[in-house]
Amino acid sequence: MSAANLVAGTVWSNIESTRSVTDDQLAILHFLFGKNFEGATRIVDQRGVRRISGEPSGRSIFQVMGESRRKEEYLCFAEHFCACYSFFYDVVNRGEQICCKHQLAARLAASIGACDEIKAPDEELAGSGASLSHVFQSEETDFALKISGEEYESRLVAVATQKFVSEVAGDALQHFKARQASVVKDKRDKLGKDKRLILTMDDLSKALREYGVNLKHQECFADSPSSGMDPVLRDE
Repeated sequence: MSAANLVAGTVWSNIESTRSVTDDQLAILHFLFGKNFEGATRIVDQRGVRRISGEPSGRSIFQVMGESRRKEEYLCFAEHFCACYSFFYDVVNRGEQICCKHQLAARLAASIGACDEIKAPDEELAGSGASLSHVFQSEETDFALKISGEEYESRLVAVATQKFVSEVAGDALQHFKARQASVVKDKRDKLGKDKRLILTMDDLSKALREYGVNLKHQECFADSPSSGMDPVLRDE
């Protein structure tokens, strides 16, 4: 856990214990989260956070109003996930933010008791995952939800994981194509006799690096485009 998360966790705990927030606490949170926290406070001031709690399990998810003219509503877990574009782009992909403003709004509203509380049967709460299908490709969503069981949190994680794996695979393929484009034409023609696409660990490493993941691999993994090829073609 990062130092920023540790500091923020302490501040959130203090706010939750008093059900109020001081100017000093607001200043700390603004220092940690910047413009995202400013957006979160505006959302909370507009009563834009609803907490939907399942019965009888007590599990809950937040529904947070966006700030655009269309006033979209995003489902999110305050600490782990949000269905908004910023979460995937700024938090997951680029790693420039710790969390999005909708997550912060949910955490702030819950800490000071500013949520609109809604009760719903567990079945209805679990079924609300269908509204996240616009975030992911439909085939990925259907497959991930089908194999992940009935637990709502598990279903969301499965969908997010499926999307992440798909994005990494696509990026690795682009690195492979860029590498192939730089190969000398005569050599590329010889390699072209084998129609397989052979992604190397270097392709995967470059793709994961864009998501902030540094991959370390053993020497037994393939690092050469000629790995797995017919020896005759490889020696030409």
